[in-house]
Amino acid sequence: MEVKKIKTVRFSQLVKESGKPKQVILWTAPEKDREFSKAIREKRVMTIFQRNVGTQKDFGLVGFFKEKSAAFLVFPKAPDYPAETKVVGIKYDEIAQSEPSGGVFKSSGPRNPGIPLREKSRRQAGEKPKKEVKKPEKPERPREPRRWEFEAMVEMTAKQCVPISVEAKSVNEADALLRKKAEEVQMDAARAKIIRKVSRAVKRKKIKAERQ
Repeated sequence: MEVKKIKTVRFSQLVKESGKPKQVILWTAPEKDREFSKAIREKRVMTIFQRNVGTQKDFGLVGFFKEKSAAFLVFPKAPDYPAETKVVGIKYDEIAQSEPSGGVFKSSGPRNPGIPLREKSRRQAGEKPKKEVKKPEKPERPREPRRWEFEAMVEMTAKQCVPISVEAKSVNEADALLRKKAEEVQMDAARAKIIRKVSRAVKRKKIKAERQ
């Protein structure tokens, strides 16, 4: 139902002027409840719209309206406000509870025309709130960093200087004889100097963490 932008009154002011209302839970069709039908004719009924979702607060309208999620209040005296006047600041501790009247209403519709109001909070009812026992928090298991397998190539070079000599008549003849003799020289691994050159690391695959 679309609420018209008309005069607004606070619930406490309504209670002050028209008396403390009582809640009416309809278990029968409104027209079959004599007392409630009389209250409607005398304009002593107010409809409360309860919001079950979102942050909007409950509000009321002066008068009787069949709406989803609505509850009904009956005042001892008819409020001096026109129908559909919006009522804000609903205080449930100022509402007198009453027993349902009439037999169970077997409606063919989706729901009954009235629903119970919300229960009073523990603070309003005078009860001391129960202390919440905090459960000890389980220590979080530290997450191990991901591990990968990396690969590289090692280039090894062996270097050894071995003196050789030959007898010749000229420099050209000596060079030829030295090259031929150099082919016969064998490297001594124990005396050779090995030079190692490592290539850049390359990521290959992920290593699965071992569960403890």
